[in-house]
Amino acid sequence: MEAEFEEKEYESPLIHQLMMESNNMWSPGQVFEGNFGIDTSLEVLRPDFWKTIGHFDYPNSVILSDYNFGYVWRKIKRKRKLPDFSLNLFLQIKRPEGLKNRPRNLKALGLRSPYWRFGIKKHQQELLMQLARKLNNRAFVAYASPAFHLANDLYTNTRNNTLVENSTFVRAERLNGHYKWVYDCSGSNGIACSKPQRIEDEYFFNEINNAIKKNNNEKNNENENLIQLEQSIIEISSKSRKSNYIANEILFRYESIVEMEISKESKSYILIKIFANLTNSNWITLG
Repeated sequence: MEAEFEEKEYESPLIHQLMMESNNMWSPGQVFEGNFGIDTSLEVLRPDFWKTIGHFDYPNSVILSDYNFGYVWRKIKRKRKLPDFSLNLFLQIKRPEGLKNRPRNLKALGLRSPYWRFGIKKHQQELLMQLARKLNNRAFVAYASPAFHLANDLYTNTRNNTLVENSTFVRAERLNGHYKWVYDCSGSNGIACSKPQRIEDEYFFNEINNAIKKNNNEKNNENENLIQLEQSIIEISSKSRKSNYIANEILFRYESIVEMEISKESKSYILIKIFANLTNSNWITLG
């Protein structure tokens, strides 16, 4: 069923709860929303929020007036001054559907009941991707939607200051090529749905079994493999950092954990998880 509340009823208190220690916020009007793809932008300095969506610290902020948004000005045939203060979170707010009956394919992927979903508009997604590329991932461009659909839950979470903890925030590039985001919890975990694609399961599992046998025969050292994979990700990302915004973001996040007082293997593990998250891929260990 559709959410019992309107999008703005959720958006306003969510912004209020996200903003701590900063008053920087810009909510564009219809003209700008239609050309930037966002409902609101703000500076969020809540460490708990950034950790929830996989950041160890909040990202570098941007000042929109420092950028030349030529693709926007050409559309509206005029220029105007944009905000001259720091912003690090750009959101497109979505009103969800609440559901209980899970399709078999999503159930197999671990989706629990109840769950929620919202649709992705192609033109809106294209604008969000343009914005993310323009800002070179120095800010978080994402969709936000509540992990609830009842009005009573909205009022309770508004009153208890817990909207952030009960919302999904998914980076726009994770949904590129997809038409729907499905989730059963808050945070940034969920299932991006695209057109059905035939998978040759028998061949796939044969390949996995062969890889497991080869790995066992070679008696590889797990820690060495972890560190080697980390080095490969760093090497690949470094070569394309200037031209690829995902590679730049991978290294940006990795640089924030280099100084952490944890083991080398833990740092390797974190980087691999960052890589899997940003490339919308699954990391599967064999054996």
